[in-house]
Amino acid sequence: MRTSVALVFALGLYWMGLNQGAESPDSNVRDFVPVAVVLVAAAVTWEIVARAVRARRADAP
Repeated sequence: MRTSVALVFALGLYWMGLNQGAESPDSNVRDFVPVAVVLVAAAVTWEIVARAVRARRADAP
């Protein structure tokens, strides 16, 4: 998953949390924040590793 796609998903999750909080005052919007953070961190890590692997393959004779 590319980082930009992960950011869109994270914003979507945050928006869903805001909507859920508006519909149900007992729910907590912060429930979606850790999921969004983990999703973005995983996407960034994935992209860094993928770029390192591509660079290593390009340097191989």
